[in-house]
Amino acid sequence: MKMNNPFEAIEEIYIAHYPYLRNYLLKLTKDEEVADDIIQELFSKILKDPARISQVQHMKSWLIKASKNTLLDYYKKRNPNCCMMKI
Repeated sequence: MKMNNPFEAIEEIYIAHYPYLRNYLLKLTKDEEVADDIIQELFSKILKDPARISQVQHMKSWLIKASKNTLLDYYKKRNPNCCMMKI
């Protein structure tokens, strides 16, 4: 992805992919507020380090994976014991 102005590029990505991401997260969470929080957290991470998206070739796939990972982090923070494997 070519980024002359990374913030404009991020805004374009947000506008283009927000509806799909929100629907995807709503299917996983069944909660509009949580879905919006995850998207907000994901894009705040991107804004803190815009270079992380400069080499992404398949943006939609990358955003889906990143949103899923952000959702997992969200659940881990809310309940640290939920995702621990028993040995």
